[in-house]
Amino acid sequence: MNWKFFVYLTAGLLILSVQASGDEFKSDEPPEQPEKDFLLKNEQRFRIGTIIDAGITTEEIKVDNSDKLLPLKFNNKAYAVVRVRLDSGRSLSTHDFSMIHNYKPYKCIAIRLLNGSFNAAKRIFPPSKEPKIYDMLFVLSVPNFNSSIEYKCTLHYNLSTSGLTDVDVKFKNFNHGPIHLKTAGGD
Repeated sequence: MNWKFFVYLTAGLLILSVQASGDEFKSDEPPEQPEKDFLLKNEQRFRIGTIIDAGITTEEIKVDNSDKLLPLKFNNKAYAVVRVRLDSGRSLSTHDFSMIHNYKPYKCIAIRLLNGSFNAAKRIFPPSKEPKIYDMLFVLSVPNFNSSIEYKCTLHYNLSTSGLTDVDVKFKNFNHGPIHLKTAGGD
């Protein structure tokens, strides 16, 4: 008997016996939770982490030390919040990103840690060994804001001309109530 034929015959019988027993490959990973699946489908990579969620409203969002902000000289203000989870070892600054709406860039005016408050005096958040969640606040000029429209803008990374510099962001409209962005755990 040819040894190659014997190897193929043995492998074939082994495969048939596994299929006949109905055994399937089982992962050691726990089954996915529905909330986690929902969040993962909505998360999107950007230059230094993951965008978790985004919301927009015409209701003014409070910023501590607002006297440190440059005057916003436009009417029809819309407040856009982008919640992000930074990769380990990454820092974040109000100078890092701008939001492009209708071909016009708008600077990030304030950042807060998850469940913290926006503070115009705190412009730089140092790197962390663990991923952290932040909200970035942008003020846009949006004439004729319509809460039934899904607004799409571009998050632009200001500090590089190569690599992933622009990411499209879809904003949920929160004009008729407070901004409720989900926490990392799906709350």
